[in-house]
Amino acid sequence: MINVTPDRIITEARKFLNAPFFHRGRSVLGLDCLGLIIVAFRKCSIIIPSDDGLTYYSTWWRNKEDRLHDHLKKYDFEEVEIPQRGDIITFKLLGLKYPAHHSGILISEDAMIHVNGLGGAWERKCKIERIPDSYKRRLGSYFRYKGYV
Repeated sequence: MINVTPDRIITEARKFLNAPFFHRGRSVLGLDCLGLIIVAFRKCSIIIPSDDGLTYYSTWWRNKEDRLHDHLKKYDFEEVEIPQRGDIITFKLLGLKYPAHHSGILISEDAMIHVNGLGGAWERKCKIERIPDSYKRRLGSYFRYKGYV
């Protein structure tokens, strides 16, 4: 396991600020919420595969399996109750009975860096923002990298 500080992960994620939203994108040319996490950790030599190896269907969110949750737990992340800076936060924006389908990296107790895929073109990008109340009501989980020092 590679040791890294939460600040280093956040520094790497910040390099993607204003990158446009692109579904399943993994570069500064475009990325999605999971893509930001994958590339920020990859820049620190921590590899998180881009997908879980299962077929991706457009109706994946109707399935009760929480693939994002399961995927992170396979790769040196542990679910935690009390979040801290650098943790991954997931949201169940379609409702609590559905799996998590949005994520970001906490930069403080009430702010995150994430890639917003909703709204007009000016909103669909990587940005830092306060966590909206509507997101807080649909909180999925917090995950911490086990190699944080």
